[in-house]
Amino acid sequence: MILRLLLLSCVAMLAAIAEAHGVDEDVSTQSPANEQVRNRGAGKDHWWNQLPRPEWSAFERIDQDQDWFEVYRIADGVFAIYEPGQFEEVISFLITGEDRALLFDTGLGIGDMKRVVEQLTDLPIVVLNSHTHYDHIGGNYQFDTIFGRDTGYTRGRAAGSQPEAVAEFLKEGWVWKPLPEGFVVEDFRSRAFSISRFVDEGDAIDLGGRRLEILSTPGHAPDAICLLDRDNRLLLTGDSFYLAPLYTHLEGSDFLDYAKTAARLAGLAGDIDAALTSHNVPVVEPRYMTALGDAFGAIEDGTADDYVTADGLREYRFDGFSVIVDARGPAYDCAASRHEIEDLVCDNPALAALDRRLDEVYGRALAVLGDVADSTAATRHLKAEQRGWIKGRNECWKAADKVGCARTGYEQRIAGLQARYFLVEGREPVFFSCDDGSEIVATFIPTELPTVRLERGDTVEVGWQVPAASGAKFEADFGVSFWTRSDEAIVNWPQDTRISCKVRR
Repeated sequence: MILRLLLLSCVAMLAAIAEAHGVDEDVSTQSPANEQVRNRGAGKDHWWNQLPRPEWSAFERIDQDQDWFEVYRIADGVFAIYEPGQFEEVISFLITGEDRALLFDTGLGIGDMKRVVEQLTDLPIVVLNSHTHYDHIGGNYQFDTIFGRDTGYTRGRAAGSQPEAVAEFLKEGWVWKPLPEGFVVEDFRSRAFSISRFVDEGDAIDLGGRRLEILSTPGHAPDAICLLDRDNRLLLTGDSFYLAPLYTHLEGSDFLDYAKTAARLAGLAGDIDAALTSHNVPVVEPRYMTALGDAFGAIEDGTADDYVTADGLREYRFDGFSVIVDARGPAYDCAASRHEIEDLVCDNPALAALDRRLDEVYGRALAVLGDVADSTAATRHLKAEQRGWIKGRNECWKAADKVGCARTGYEQRIAGLQARYFLVEGREPVFFSCDDGSEIVATFIPTELPTVRLERGDTVEVGWQVPAASGAKFEADFGVSFWTRSDEAIVNWPQDTRISCKVRR
């Protein structure tokens, strides 16, 4: 099976690189405006001219009785259920084991997904969504057993939508194939469904002779997951990767989370022989996982310069796929920028996203103080501290790696505010008795950049985790450091010598 997948993915790659969902090397930086399919990348009108995609001819087509779907056997026990009649060209995967089958997504809800599945297997069906965008949950309501993430985003989507929320996706330019007989366009919506069991990172689903690990991979959507089949060396990517524009700009999407997901998937390239993707073509080579990580890295460090603007969005182009980013810029007015680093942030989507996130976190910190009586002085101090931080960020013009310097500054400031003002829930406090007679209360907080909140007397310091040969080490401003291993800690505190502390029993 592995050899067959590799051969097929090579065939798919050759045809996909130049024309994956409209990625076209001839598109200029002055992209043609889309009149019909907007906010999905450059040159998306008349997308159906690329069909049929030749990659599918490498797979065995399976008979079923609905014209809306095409079904192919991708590997032993793996079927791709393809909907080429609508712009998304979404692919749902049916994976069979000895005891039950898992349906990874249920498509648009235009055709009868349950009928297709029943023609492919008699096994009990578990539905699991790669994420809960409309084109992946359309048939959920037809199934009794649905696993899902325990997130507010997921629960909101499970409640269903009104027709107006998805009406755009059946308009002219979005659908070229005749809709199924009896389908009522005006009634099209995401129908409500019930989650039978919550699953998350680290869980696995045993189908009997086949085990699928769940990986949390947010970015495209807050509840996005991938599935890893280690024994068969397959990765099901959902919408975290496919040969087409990748969306970091939709409501609920997050470029910064997506970048972390991209790095994680790149790390799996050596563990798989093929990735199964949920749009356009079903199989790509593992090297694309590496390419995904490299692409986001290039956008983050400012070295990605091949991009076009379409529908007011910036679309970075890579080999066979692209990444669409929000072009809003940072929280401040770039037209009023007066500093080299401010200009750098304005031109770098990753730094701009960090600036918007910092603005939101800083606003929450001010709100916390606003709820405290007699907080005028503390609020004034926080505002002065923020102005000082901005001046410090702008000092990155002196750094050899200006982007890296600014990114580190943003990450530390965001995590520091979250820790100091309890914007992220910490673990249970740990009390340390120190050899100078003092006590330090350490609260470890799982911020994006892990932090520790240290209270000593009436002083609070927040430290960021740094690499350490053993234990856990944190560094804060003004030379403060906290290194703990087992139940001991070594602390450097302003105006004090080195302090040795032990967990109080």
